Amino acid sequence: GKSKNQKKAVEYFQQSAEFGNHWGMHSLASCFWNGEGVEANHTRAIELYEKAASLGNPNSHVTLAMRYRSGNGVPRDFGKSLRHLRAAAAAGQPDAFLQLAIQYHAGEGLPQRSCEALRLLHSSARLGPWKDLVLEAWRAWQEGERVGAYRRY
Repeated sequence: GKSKNQKKAVEYFQQSAEFGNHWGMHSLASCFWNGEGVEANHTRAIELYEKAASLGNPNSHVTLAMRYRSGNGVPRDFGKSLRHLRAAAAAGQPDAFLQLAIQYHAGEGLPQRSCEALRLLHSSARLGPWKDLVLEAWRAWQEGERVGAYRRY
């Protein structure tokens, strides 16, 4: 069964979401997606992620981008994935830069552009917890060590 703490958390997230708080919506969506404190309901989770994203929640944008890129819970749609990643990146969300870099490098839904991918990785590095590792790879790229830079990334 669901723990009392999980159920209580869902209650608080629900109240927060009802007041229009996009972080509450995002957290409630995660509960529905993972079945934490409530029965899993991916349709409801996607609705909540979409609402939170529409209110500017950068983490919801990244979550939706990942879902649309993989087709997990929604129809696969690289265009929607890119739209959500760009919105999250505009808000400074580090994972958005990383995921955009992956899509550029793989050419998923847009032309493959490795240089753009590296620029985005550099942006991600400046913002994220992996800063030192990615900056080391960036320095290798600038010094012309292309293979070594890719290995570090």
